[in-house]
Amino acid sequence: MSVFATAILALQLTGAPVQDFTPVRVADSDIRGSVRALNQGDWNTALHFSRAALDSGSRTSVRIAAHANACIALHQLGQTAEAAQACETALALAPNNTVLASNLSAVQTRMAGAPSAGAGN
Repeated sequence: MSVFATAILALQLTGAPVQDFTPVRVADSDIRGSVRALNQGDWNTALHFSRAALDSGSRTSVRIAAHANACIALHQLGQTAEAAQACETALALAPNNTVLASNLSAVQTRMAGAPSAGAGN
């Protein structure tokens, strides 16, 4: 686990609220589609666009955004293990990204059954 993810998890264990998930945006039509679907609560469509971006995107920034946004969609679909894996993959590609660390921490906290702010988003 990265230093950022560890720090965020430590804050959460002390009672700090868990942030809502934050979609990752980059200049890519599939990523724009995934963000739009996430904002509308259409998890299946968001996952579709994220996977399409992974299939066609070779740029690291697109792969990071696709994994990060898939993490959110998978979590909202109840596929928490897959969500954690997607977040971990995104964070492995950008280990100092605090948004990715926060998203992973939120998944891990919710997997553990801890109450969080914005649960059910």
